[in-house]
Amino acid sequence: MLFDSPATLKVGVVLGWYAVMILGLRTVREEVMRFRLVGQRPPEDMPSELNYASLEEVDAYFDSAREELELSTVFILIASAEARLRVDAKARIKVAHDPLSKRLSELYERVDLDWKVPLKEKGILDAWRYHIKWHSTAAELEKRRAIDCLGKLKDTLALRHWLAHGRYWKINRSIKSYPPVTVAKLIQDLYRRLQFITDQDGLPIFNPNEPAQSL
Repeated sequence: MLFDSPATLKVGVVLGWYAVMILGLRTVREEVMRFRLVGQRPPEDMPSELNYASLEEVDAYFDSAREELELSTVFILIASAEARLRVDAKARIKVAHDPLSKRLSELYERVDLDWKVPLKEKGILDAWRYHIKWHSTAAELEKRRAIDCLGKLKDTLALRHWLAHGRYWKINRSIKSYPPVTVAKLIQDLYRRLQFITDQDGLPIFNPNEPAQSL
């Protein structure tokens, strides 16, 4: 399947899928409007909500469908970033004994199952932040940029959590703050920053496009 390997999933692949889905929505809307203009009911495989719907109702349906698609795309992007960071962390502690790897190793020693290692607070992201702040040899500007990227990914995790657990509470920040292109750029920026930091510090290079064994 298209997204079977989230830990090595390229951001561009997800955005490409999103573009195809947007085109599909546009095509279906045009088909619905064609039937509406001649006063006919849409084919049976069309959503029943569109049967003899008004123009306003058609627009509202497809606007909502696009919003759902955007949320699904963002969820895939954030989940793939989490998978990449987790796979990297697990591989890193097997092949290196630097301050970052040691801090990550401590996280895994506290749990009986890998998935219980936190990603956010006192977890993998904070381990990276601690290393960058206190151990990295990169210039201060580069360190601040990397830490800022980690913070931005942390912010998106609230949306991922909300989506994954049924949306049964009101999310504090507008979901429109997280369009797919913005989230994709955030993740790509983070990957570049972590690549730079690990290269600068002489650590196994963080590489989002290669299997963990290549560390």
